[in-house]
Amino acid sequence: MAMKDFEQNLTRLEAIQTAVKSSEITLEQSLALFEEGVVLARELEKELKEAEQRIEILTNPNLRDNEEPEFSLMNQE
Repeated sequence: MAMKDFEQNLTRLEAIQTAVKSSEITLEQSLALFEEGVVLARELEKELKEAEQRIEILTNPNLRDNEEPEFSLMNQE
């Protein structure tokens, strides 16, 4: 997921949260939005975990000066 997609998904999740809190939508609409929100939240969480893993690799004190970090696990699309 690109950074732009991440930001768009986060914005959408925030909009869903606002809509679900609103008393102007039906129960069915709330449930559909909640379901969409859960899917988005899981995708965002996965992306954040991958970013954390990349940061850990880059800041690994055990990495030798001339050694390249291994990102193969992070680049699975």
